[in-house]
Amino acid sequence: PPPHPPPPPPPPPLHPPPHPPPPPIQLWVYRCKAWEAILSDQLVAGDIVSIGSGSGQSMAGGGRGRRGGVHDHDGGTLMPCDMLLLGGGAVVNEAVLTGESVPQIKEAVEGLIVQTGVTSTSGTADESCRLDIEDPSHKRSVLFGGTLLVNHTPASQKTNGEVNAIPSPPDGGLVTMVLRTGFDTVQGSLLRSMVHSTVSGSGQTDGINTTDTYIFVALLLLCALGSSIVVLDEGWSDPTRNRFKLILHVVIIITSVVPPELPMELSLAVTTSIADLVSRCKVYCTEPWRIPMAGKVDVCCFDKTGTLTSDEMILRGVRLSKGDGGRGGVGKIVCADGTEMGNNDDLILPKTSVMDILDGNVEEGSGGADGSYQEIPLEILRVMVACHGLATQPSPKTRGMTKEVIGDPLEKAVLAGCGWQLVRENIVSPPLPSGPNEIQNRPTPIRIVHRYAFTSKLRRMSVLATEMVHNGSSAPVTSSDVWVLTKGAPETIKSLLKPDSIPSNYDQVARYHMRCGQRVLALAYRKTGVPPNLINQLKEKERSQIERDLVFAGLLVLDCPLKPDSRRVIKELRSTGHQCKMITGDAALTATEVAKQVGLV
Repeated sequence: PPPHPPPPPPPPPLHPPPHPPPPPIQLWVYRCKAWEAILSDQLVAGDIVSIGSGSGQSMAGGGRGRRGGVHDHDGGTLMPCDMLLLGGGAVVNEAVLTGESVPQIKEAVEGLIVQTGVTSTSGTADESCRLDIEDPSHKRSVLFGGTLLVNHTPASQKTNGEVNAIPSPPDGGLVTMVLRTGFDTVQGSLLRSMVHSTVSGSGQTDGINTTDTYIFVALLLLCALGSSIVVLDEGWSDPTRNRFKLILHVVIIITSVVPPELPMELSLAVTTSIADLVSRCKVYCTEPWRIPMAGKVDVCCFDKTGTLTSDEMILRGVRLSKGDGGRGGVGKIVCADGTEMGNNDDLILPKTSVMDILDGNVEEGSGGADGSYQEIPLEILRVMVACHGLATQPSPKTRGMTKEVIGDPLEKAVLAGCGWQLVRENIVSPPLPSGPNEIQNRPTPIRIVHRYAFTSKLRRMSVLATEMVHNGSSAPVTSSDVWVLTKGAPETIKSLLKPDSIPSNYDQVARYHMRCGQRVLALAYRKTGVPPNLINQLKEKERSQIERDLVFAGLLVLDCPLKPDSRRVIKELRSTGHQCKMITGDAALTATEVAKQVGLV
């Protein structure tokens, strides 16, 4: 018999995906007390997984890294699911979920439990401590699916063996536990809500069958009923009128008020509005029912940093206390004009090498009374360069040949303004000396041992840091001193300072720079007296015990310039009758000055 003809090929999909789904990658999973390699699509909740910023081998491409599959990007490794960080530290780009371009620092959950003070003396978690993923403090230990793992620091062998009872993974990655997969992850829930989005309560998405439409039709019917009653009353009393035709005319009045083409006209109006937004404003709307809703908007709220102002920060300098340069004596902040608050001429920028000034890392003449750079005491400089949450990642511009610094623009501006560099993970190095005299007085590199991340509730951040010195060998070692370095809002840091180190004009100087629309941070430090080999004793203490009895170092001042079009946009919105508001977490005086500059007040 003749062979059957082959079946016709399936029709192409109406809406093909713009990008193919990422192929599964190979990961190390701890099962049955041993590490084994499986594909990422075989992960289940509860698996212990090792993942790193360079891990993952695509099973489709057969290679590793960016060329092997789409799970490894220029900005890091794509997380396949929601994972709980059990050991080590990580830097994650969560822009796909939050829209924030600043990478987030993730800490192991055991470190966060220790900071909350719910651990026993043996280091194990108390029974009353429960993991809550919605808790902001516990979110710092969750690596969310779809985000990019930019950099990671694996836990030490001692930490893995004693705390987690899990041997170190073969690939040297982070030890994590799978929490949620698929549509149960945060990214999956977001995608599901986008695909199945409807108007809450009404279930209508066409922009026609809405409450406003029914109100409009009801008003037309009321007008028709009123007209019909008048016509019926006048015609019924006239004996010459045919009452049958009179009733027929009344019925025609009522039925003709709502035209049959009304739905089509309303749909055409919404469609025209969408096309006009695309052609004139380059605004794309995928849900037509939001067009009528947008007409109800009468208040526009803006964030300050990054929206009304640019993301770029300019370091203006630091205000030091009188006499001992901020080393802890009672005095006042230097004011050259003899007042209690001084002015911007009292700001001092750190003295950097000539190479950094020529490279444009700092703006010459932007600080100091005579526009020159002056020496800043090492205690203050240490806080400026080491108290940060910056990290490094392979630069996409050089295809990973060099590394670039990522993090908060404010911290990047301070580090660049001081001329220091983040040469290695958690290690900052001073600028290169420009002469033989600077070689002898060159500061030593600083190593960040532990970070207490910034939180909006506490309005401060702190680090534990040590200096790296040479003891005659080629490799540097840590010194015998561990420092607590803290920065934050002036009113918050003031409550943590020693009473004898608070300058008498502390509040006046801080408020002056805030009224100028500048960003003001208070700097403080404390020498713990604990040697580096006992650093774990400090980590086990509560954060409140670490951030106490601090010594005032100075007030750090930065500028955040307005965006070029902020004032024009606010003016246009206010001319159309919209109320414009600004929502910010900055100081009230700083926000007030920015509001005046953009025309909000």
